[in-house]
Amino acid sequence: MTGSFSKVLAPGLRLGWCVAPPGVMHHLVTAKQASDLHSNVFAQQVAARYLATAPIDEHVARITAVYRRHRDLMLGLASDLFPEEVSWTRPDGGMFIWLTLPSGCSSMRLFETALESNVAILPGLPFYTDGGGDETVRLNFSNVNVTSLEEGMHRLARVLAEELGATS
Repeated sequence: MTGSFSKVLAPGLRLGWCVAPPGVMHHLVTAKQASDLHSNVFAQQVAARYLATAPIDEHVARITAVYRRHRDLMLGLASDLFPEEVSWTRPDGGMFIWLTLPSGCSSMRLFETALESNVAILPGLPFYTDGGGDETVRLNFSNVNVTSLEEGMHRLARVLAEELGATS
């Protein structure tokens, strides 16, 4: 079993974990050492200290509730503000909503235009190994306060309306 602390402790904490039988673990450790030779010792110490002193289940419950409120707010705003040609996922969990843009609308062009309006979106291209994804966008709802989320969604709605008007 494997996992990452970036989803439960802090989004920027790039530290994974693994549970395996000792014979398998030995091979995993050898493979890891051969691939990068060094681990982020500071991140390991931070995670170990936190896990030794704080109830992780309470922390996960707290962030899950925050993420749920942010997700629901983002979904509501998308429904209220986005052009009907844009669709989106309705995730049961996680940190992201995926938009699907109409055919011919480039997420890379939208990314550049959104930046001009001080809105950060992530084009879908890097997530597709087959060269697809240009009509998809990933929006993060986990690492932003409510005021910024609302303002960002209003700005993105304006950018989408302008982009879709230009491609029609």
